[in-house]
Amino acid sequence: MELSVSEVAEQLGVSRQRVLALIHAGELPARLIGGRWVAASMDVDELRRDRLTGRPMAGRIAWGLLDLLDGGHAPWLTASERSRLRARLRARPPVDQVAHWVRRRSEVLWLRGHPAALLRLLAFDGVVPAGASAPGQDIVDPGRVEVYLHKDDAARAMRKLALRPVARREANAVVKVPEGVWPFDEGPGRAAVALDLWEAGDERSRRTARGLYSSLLNQGFPVQERGTA
Repeated sequence: MELSVSEVAEQLGVSRQRVLALIHAGELPARLIGGRWVAASMDVDELRRDRLTGRPMAGRIAWGLLDLLDGGHAPWLTASERSRLRARLRARPPVDQVAHWVRRRSEVLWLRGHPAALLRLLAFDGVVPAGASAPGQDIVDPGRVEVYLHKDDAARAMRKLALRPVARREANAVVKVPEGVWPFDEGPGRAAVALDLWEAGDERSRRTARGLYSSLLNQGFPVQERGTA
């Protein structure tokens, strides 16, 4: 759903002028329709969370948190960084809070190509399937492909497969370029899949994301009893 400047101002509790300033500063994604700015409700929600809970983590920290959640050791982090992230996870934050913390972990390219190019993208050298395209979960969307790629490989895939940038709602290919670190030894971890599905926004994807996230949290970060180390 898209909101007008007045509606955004009401939700954020600020003036219309402040909303326009946020748009022009690039802090709130928006587009012009008929000479008027509109913003996606999801982007407004993210901005509200920024204001309430602080800014998201840098890419390498965000990927470290997901790797730890998956039972990994996040070797690119320092010992103190790992310790702080484990403490956050032991507090059992809700999935939407974690999604806020890690939402800047990748540069996201919204692309569109011929349907035949989608299977070729999944088979492209260096691809790691993401979200609904990843194995091991029950969300399947044959008309859309979501993958992770290194930045140079992403540019090469766009050229070879004739994928062109489009608005999010028009995309049938989503290429994510991890920021700060390449976090995959092989396929995607379950934590990355869970957060990708959460960010898809539809209720079925979010229900699956909640289940994956809860299983990871219960498996690796049980609540500590009082008096334990």
